[in-house]
Amino acid sequence: MNMILHQNLDSLKQQQPLLEQRLRMSVDGDHIRISNKNQPQYLCYQTWRPFVANQKQIHQDTSQIDFNKKIYLFGSGFGEYIAYILENYPDANITVWERDPMLLRLTLTQRDYSKEIATGQLHFLLNADITTDVGNREKYQFIYHPFFSTIYHLEKRFLEQDPQDKYAVIGLGGLFVADLAEALSTRGYNVLPIDFQRWAMEEITLNVKLINPSLIFSINYVPGLSEFCEEKRIIYFCWEIDPHLDKETKINGSADFTYIFTYRHKNIETFKNAGCPKVWHLPLAANTEKRHSIPLSEEEQQKYNVPLAFVGNSMVQEAARNRQKFIELYCSWHPAGISVANQCEANIQEILDRQLADGSCYLLPELFKDKFAKFRMFLLNTEVPEDPLKLLAEVAAAERRLTYVASLGKYGLHVWGDDGWKRTETYGVTYRGYAGHNLELSRIYNSTAIHVDIGRIYQQDIVTMRVFDVLSCGGFLIAEYSNDLAELFSIGEELEAYRTIAELEEKIIFYMNHPDKARQIAIRGQKAVHKKHTIKRRLDYMLSKPMEPKSR
Repeated sequence: MNMILHQNLDSLKQQQPLLEQRLRMSVDGDHIRISNKNQPQYLCYQTWRPFVANQKQIHQDTSQIDFNKKIYLFGSGFGEYIAYILENYPDANITVWERDPMLLRLTLTQRDYSKEIATGQLHFLLNADITTDVGNREKYQFIYHPFFSTIYHLEKRFLEQDPQDKYAVIGLGGLFVADLAEALSTRGYNVLPIDFQRWAMEEITLNVKLINPSLIFSINYVPGLSEFCEEKRIIYFCWEIDPHLDKETKINGSADFTYIFTYRHKNIETFKNAGCPKVWHLPLAANTEKRHSIPLSEEEQQKYNVPLAFVGNSMVQEAARNRQKFIELYCSWHPAGISVANQCEANIQEILDRQLADGSCYLLPELFKDKFAKFRMFLLNTEVPEDPLKLLAEVAAAERRLTYVASLGKYGLHVWGDDGWKRTETYGVTYRGYAGHNLELSRIYNSTAIHVDIGRIYQQDIVTMRVFDVLSCGGFLIAEYSNDLAELFSIGEELEAYRTIAELEEKIIFYMNHPDKARQIAIRGQKAVHKKHTIKRRLDYMLSKPMEPKSR
């Protein structure tokens, strides 16, 4: 252990013994790294970003602070604010709140604070400790770390808003979390996040005890959370909105406190077979507070006003990883081991080519059953962490998406997303880089003449988030046809739809030549989303289900 960290933890053990124990618990730290230039970086939305504030920024943030009062530092960062304050205002009394146990531990490796900790001059709060002393905000001078005040926006809202009557916990992970948390807040809940994926179970349990929520929400199912909520007798709401590669797991116990809502009709039976009887179909939706019509400057119009656009992940990197995972699983099963890797690769490519030849129909399950028959029989009776068929489905989805995008290059397609799209530039596609998930995305959806929606080949039965967001911004969209799409929207009136790439191209040409018709459809589509398909409406539907079991 780092010597400085050891000294600080020893001092914490005397003053804040529970916090010292929590900081010694195991925690996933793969979202923080030190770069080759010795620069701390934080993984944010799949991008590594430096987070240490420079001295000019720190001086600016502290220049108006009255250091005769107690200081509340929101976000420890790399300890740069703590060091600056103690060096320039050695008598300052500082309370530091941090969400991330790993980041707070990293802060305590940078400087010996044992003296300040021992005297009570420096006091630390970790995640749910933010609920302590919340009614005495007026006694503090607040300093917000410039990077983490945006990452920790849920807790920042909690600090700045008046406390409400009810508490809710929401699991971290995914962009949709913030939207649901915002909707919960408008329904009278104090909302605080917990990282069910990275934190130790002891830390999770302690946080739930401190918050004392009436319900716990997660976007997508978190293994073990149903059992946890059953034990704690807390209602668990899960809204499944994404595909997953894990094999289906069983829920142990009665699941009396678990309510699951899924974006796919077919997953209802899957969850019921897993042991959860309370499952409903619930389509995705738009956050109309964030996705709506916005005025664009002349510069913004020049930047974003393109004839045809697609915004989304190329899935190239994920496909490469999933293909390799499949080969490794296959070779670990096969008696000949790694020597059959090339043959496995050839078989994979054969079934992917056959799937790609018919992009309108999902054939992979039957192709997999035919080409990998013995391997499939082995898998039916064996526990493996990830479903090999789902691994191949992701690869097929990536290849189909790349093929569709490349074929639209001749119509002037602009694409935003990861750099996997660069391989389509030779087909006339213009790659625009990553799209910011907040205002920039709304600008794109507001200004592009025609948007296309290209979903994953294995879930052609759903309506994607892209559909709701584009329409909510007033954009014109041509989406992949599904029965769900036809149930939720009037095709040809509120949006357009296609079944094949040929049909997609025909409609692109038609609406490029008839922009007024596209505009009228977009107006009706926006009205439909704002009236029927908002996150708040979806939340109200979830909350309408029995909130309190009779036994409570």
